[in-house]
Amino acid sequence: MFAELKEYDVKYSLKKADGDLQTALDDLLNVQYLQATGQQVEGVDGFFIADSHTKPDKKKRKGKKLALSDADPSADGAPTSPRASLETCEDSVQDEAEYIAERFGIRPDEVLPVYKKNHGSKGATVTELLGQYMSVGVETQDEHGKESAEALAKKYRHVPEEYMRTIVHVAGSIPQFADDIAALLNRHFGKQIKAHKMDLAYRLTPLPQHDIEGGEASPTIPPQTAGWAAKPACSTVTDYEEAVSRANAFDQASRHAASSAAQLQRRGACTHLYRQAASYYTDRAREQARYAQSARSTAADILVDGQSTNTCIDLHGVPVHDGVRIARQRVRDWWRGLGEVRAQRLRERGGFTIITGLGRHNAGGVSHLRQAVAAALLQDGWKLTVETGKFVVTGRQ
Repeated sequence: MFAELKEYDVKYSLKKADGDLQTALDDLLNVQYLQATGQQVEGVDGFFIADSHTKPDKKKRKGKKLALSDADPSADGAPTSPRASLETCEDSVQDEAEYIAERFGIRPDEVLPVYKKNHGSKGATVTELLGQYMSVGVETQDEHGKESAEALAKKYRHVPEEYMRTIVHVAGSIPQFADDIAALLNRHFGKQIKAHKMDLAYRLTPLPQHDIEGGEASPTIPPQTAGWAAKPACSTVTDYEEAVSRANAFDQASRHAASSAAQLQRRGACTHLYRQAASYYTDRAREQARYAQSARSTAADILVDGQSTNTCIDLHGVPVHDGVRIARQRVRDWWRGLGEVRAQRLRERGGFTIITGLGRHNAGGVSHLRQAVAAALLQDGWKLTVETGKFVVTGRQ
């Protein structure tokens, strides 16, 4: 079919197409046509561009690279030097970086490394920048922003919906910027994936026995991903060691999911499939982190219950945020339990004691738990008596 072409030309086209037969055929047909019509430029002449080749407008050449081999060798005038062509290409890269940076509200020098890393692809550059924002949970929270995100999702259907709220947030108060970013992503995700070999290996999960006619019923085992802990039922945990063990398991699962998300995000320049998987793993990491926090709070409740009475709680060994939560909750429960004759019972029983310690084992010898608990109770309007290593709540201010 390509008898007039050299073997090198065929091998080079196949290598450049990375195994994509259709792309390689198109390239070989172009080379064959140029040779047949005498338009193929060989040697150093391929780097010259005639003066009659007018320089395109700055805005129109955004996202395009000047193909030196497309120059017309028959044009009159002195050829342009390779140095001038290189400067033109650098100007184009700078323009692309400024265009993206303006819509993200960041500096161009923050965009250039990502742009060059993605080989001049605006869509891949925008995708990676958005992925960095999404990995830390940056997205619009107000109702107007959510409505704008839904409108963008309907307009640009190739873009995954999880990107839209982040797009609205980074674009700020300029709707056109959000529209421009979404349009870039829509073109990027809408292109057919080329030069990417997909792994089509998969496993089929057998049907449950009770779904097969004549099969015996078997216990259903819920599918779980390796390394992920199941959703906790912390209200049923009554042992402190078990609660701590659950919290550690959820922490480990969260770190595992976050690590997987980071690896997939780094590979996401090739195809949006990696980026979608990274987004899924990021959600799983956040979910496991919430479960870990819930398990730690349960462990704190169990620890305080074991070293407290109806009128006194001991917060030793409890994290600051859990200590503040428990102190506020127990004081409210104690106050409601006094009933209508609070003044009389306060005289008979005294106040509610909260033991925090002095913090001598902390860095600087200051108890952060003591400071936080006192600030929270005063903010809630409680009257406190400060004693050594503890507070006594004596009523409302």
